[in-house]
Amino acid sequence: MFNPPNCINNITINCHGRLRAEAARWVGQLRAHGVTAGDRVAIVAGNSADMVMPHVAALALGAVSVPMNPHAPSAELATQLAVV
Repeated sequence: MFNPPNCINNITINCHGRLRAEAARWVGQLRAHGVTAGDRVAIVAGNSADMVMPHVAALALGAVSVPMNPHAPSAELATQLAVV
């Protein structure tokens, strides 16, 4: 019976163990920046695996993940960040 590994992306993160390790690294980074439960975390990334880790880490801390358009003009991002 074929039992493939659980994958998000077979290039970047290819198993649960690596996913947990990378998520823990992101959680540490967010904590180091003072993120706690209830905070909002703006994530400026495209629709890719790069979006997954900060989102998972924010949720692990009880924070709210706020995806933002990486193609938006900087003035638009600045306006949106002021609201977030």
